[in-house]
Parts: sequence; structure tokens; C-alpha cells
Amino acid sequence: MFNSDKYSAVDIRDSFRGNTVLFNDSSHGTQIEYFAPDGRAYLWYPGNTRAVQGLWKVQKEPKKVAQICFMYPQSSYNPTTKQRGGKWECNFHVIVSDTAKAVVAGDPFSLGTGRIPVPLPKERTLSLDQVVAMTPSDENLKYLYKRR
Repeated sequence: MFNSDKYSAVDIRDSFRGNTVLFNDSSHGTQIEYFAPDGRAYLWYPGNTRAVQGLWKVQKEPKKVAQICFMYPQSSYNPTTKQRGGKWECNFHVIVSDTAKAVVAGDPFSLGTGRIPVPLPKERTLSLDQVVAMTPSDENLKYLYKRR
């Protein structure tokens, strides 16, 4: 991904816009999110039966590191932070990019429909290839980024 010190917020935004990202971290497991070009986000979260629809944006203030911000519905709940949605939460881009394990072009899992192919297992990390093997899709993924 991008080193946020060297790239503008526009560059960083363009690296996510219209793409699907697989994130792995020890607190959430595997999460997959489609970053729609219109600023909507569709999160495929472990254990959920539907995508969580939210909003995303990139912001970078002068002399500050770029941040990626998300806002999910007030009815949503983050089991790791124990917080409800409804307000913007921002993370430094470098933190987000460190947990990003793969970026693919487009919305290959059709998360923008609000549906998910299958529930993701809780407390387990998967590669994108493992996720694809779990789904009924035979979509050929166009990888833009893949970390081993």
C-alpha cells in the first residue's frame, strides 16, 4: 500500500476507491470491505449474515498523516472496541495499510448489494484465496496488491 507520508489524500483515496480490501488482524480476524466510489463502504465482518453498510473517506490535514475514516450505522456494534456506530472513526492510513493483506479491483463478492456469499469464521484469519474457495463464485480476481 502507500506510505502516507509520501502520498496525498487523493492518491490514497484512489488506491481504495472502487476496490475490495481484505484486512487481517488479531482482534477482528478477517474482514473484507468494498470501498464504493461514491463513499459508501460495505463491510463483510466475521459472523455477520449481511454486509454492514457505512461510509468512508480519506482526510489529511496539513503536516498531518493521512487518515481513513469510517462511519457505520448507529445500530452497528464493534465487539473489539465495544462501541456502537453512528460517528466517524479515523485510523492513520499506515495502520490500515499494515492490516491490508490484499486489494482486488472492483466488487467481486457483490458486497455492494448488502449480501455476503457466506459468513466468515470468527477469530480466524484467512487469505483471499481461502475466502474465494469458500464462496460459490468462480470470479477471476484482479489483484492490485497482495501481501504474503
